[in-house]
Amino acid sequence: NEAWAKINREQALLNRALGLYPPGSTFKMVVAAAALETGKITPDFAISDTGRYKYKTDWQPGGHGRVDLVRAIKVSCDTFFWTVGAMLGPEPIARYARELGLGQKTGVELPGENAGRVPGPEQKYNLWKPYLDGVQKEMDAVRQEYERRMAAAAGEAERAALAREMQGRLSSLQERYEKIAWELEWREYDTLDMAIGQGNNYYTPLQLANYVAAIANGGTLYKPFLVKKVVAPDGQVVKEFAPQEIRRVNISPRTLEIIRQGMREATLPPDGTAAGVFWGAPYTAGAKTGTAEVHGHDNHALFVAFAPYENPEIALAVVVEYGGHGSSAAGAVARDILDAYFKLKTASPLAGLT
Repeated sequence: NEAWAKINREQALLNRALGLYPPGSTFKMVVAAAALETGKITPDFAISDTGRYKYKTDWQPGGHGRVDLVRAIKVSCDTFFWTVGAMLGPEPIARYARELGLGQKTGVELPGENAGRVPGPEQKYNLWKPYLDGVQKEMDAVRQEYERRMAAAAGEAERAALAREMQGRLSSLQERYEKIAWELEWREYDTLDMAIGQGNNYYTPLQLANYVAAIANGGTLYKPFLVKKVVAPDGQVVKEFAPQEIRRVNISPRTLEIIRQGMREATLPPDGTAAGVFWGAPYTAGAKTGTAEVHGHDNHALFVAFAPYENPEIALAVVVEYGGHGSSAAGAVARDILDAYFKLKTASPLAGLT
């Protein structure tokens, strides 16, 4: 019983590939696509990054200097994506997130798949409104309580004391009410958080892998599947499965090429955020690191990648819960997976197999 309780406390049986996580900077390719496709920026658009944007501070003290889109992906420049995110606003970012398969189920034949959450003004309102209604109910209950007590009071002095007591309780509730009411509206900081994969962005690792695969393969979203074929003991093929195209994403080949270039640059020294992960790798790759803040916990570490860069065969997403930095914790796992894939592919026992 103690062992079973521990397993449940730690959620060890949860299929984390279908669970929800903030994507952190692995979301930045969505913002890049939205900015290029809407014409808000051109591939030559660049900023001079000093490490600050209004009230926000980039993860790199002092900033990254001159940053265009490819370099922004390479060094994961928050300031660039805050700037572009503010130019775009939430709607185009949300539209291209959905275009790339985020915020919707992949259709994998497994129970418990989450659709994810793409943030936006309506989503934020719906998220906060129940809290506002709850405080309103508390305030109404306080008023009703004191109306009864004042009606039964012995005299004016007792009624006045009860009125002051009621007002004190209502005052703190009113303060909570006003704070929540303020949060009902979409604010600039919501857009800035959204632009770097924070705020109310939540997606499954499977969605992230699928989205990166679509970028890598030139814009096709596929329904993931787990079994290639079912073979009976006598060797007869009972059933076969093949890739199913969900749709072609409405993003130009040129935009996808630029995004892939940024992901390739991220794997290269001296300052690509994933350069250390791929040091000495016998294959090329494109990648993006992510470090997602989690209230009350250490950061989640995320890493997405595809390989080989020139002719991609494999795409993946790694999430290490409360693992810290994506380039270290999650990147190390991703490198092991990719190494294993290419080693198994070339190993002689698998020669001729698919």
